[in-house]
Amino acid sequence: MSKRFGLFKPCSCCQLTGRRLLKYRLPVGLILLALSSNVSCESGSESAVKVAFIYNFFKFIQWPNSANTQEGYTLCIVNAAELGGAVSALNGKTPNDKPLTLLTEVSISQMKTCNVLFVADNGHNNQDLSALQNLPVVTVGDGDNFAARGGMIGLIKTDNHLGFEINLDVANQANVKISAQLLKLAKHIYSTK
Repeated sequence: MSKRFGLFKPCSCCQLTGRRLLKYRLPVGLILLALSSNVSCESGSESAVKVAFIYNFFKFIQWPNSANTQEGYTLCIVNAAELGGAVSALNGKTPNDKPLTLLTEVSISQMKTCNVLFVADNGHNNQDLSALQNLPVVTVGDGDNFAARGGMIGLIKTDNHLGFEINLDVANQANVKISAQLLKLAKHIYSTK
């Protein structure tokens, strides 16, 4: 089946197909990113697309040695219920051939050990991420102006368009390297340089 679709093969159980991703009018590069993995997720939902983004971010980010990613990655989720069951399918996945551990509803002290922290918008997002400042934790969120407010990557939706913004200043302060390929696909980059 995968040979039939090449990079556009659907995920094993989520039906996260190119057609569904096109529904959200993702840039072609992001469609390739999302479809190049075997993300299992809820069928065709916006949450499934967000989960695909999160999974693929691991492939285009390089953490400093202090982040301890040699043995695997830790993905932490705040307000996981907002993503439905889609995110649980990531547990045990292996981006960059490293095991991915999923933690939900983590404490502030646990957040400091995450490689990626996703803060799902629940309409009451006022999660204070200041404790993570300068730590190599890639903060991703889908709340309003997440990247502009100091998050590293903000998922944004305009009409049916899904995309993301990157706060490069925050990434640089944390010594996190975001690939040029991912930067090219960002809708907006916050950078003072």
